[in-house]
Amino acid sequence: MSEITEPKIEELLQTYIQVDEQEQETRFIKGQLLDAMLTAGAKQKFLSSQIGVSPAQIRELVHVYRTYPTAASRIPSLSWYHHRVASHSISPTKTLIKASDEAMSTRELRKLILEQEGAKQLVQHEDQEERKKAERVLSSVQKVLDSGGETAKWIQDELKRILKEVDM
Repeated sequence: MSEITEPKIEELLQTYIQVDEQEQETRFIKGQLLDAMLTAGAKQKFLSSQIGVSPAQIRELVHVYRTYPTAASRIPSLSWYHHRVASHSISPTKTLIKASDEAMSTRELRKLILEQEGAKQLVQHEDQEERKKAERVLSSVQKVLDSGGETAKWIQDELKRILKEVDM
């Protein structure tokens, strides 16, 4: 009898990456199909009821597809979400290239676009809100640590693990 071996982590990671790439490409294909149906006269409300997605999602898929209609107009190393965010900028292609060159997250990309469009106050407000949220979390963690016990030990271990991962 031959022994069944479990797949290696590297194989599972590779498979996951392939599925993720397919999922990203599928969003563009959905946009293309929806664009063709809308062009043929279908109404968003009808399509929405038939495929079970909101009209807003239909508009977004079509908008991103129309902004980047060909594989050559896209940057494969960036996610569909990067393309989505960049598609709402003043200069979608340049913005997408900058995001790729600087390895930006979608959050960083959104901030860049807001700053370019003169919405610096909105960016600052979002930063302040995030800081407040972080302060509340830190306060809660400090209370758990101050109380001691198993939970405090667990949270210390988890924080050490997270910090070690960040240093990698």
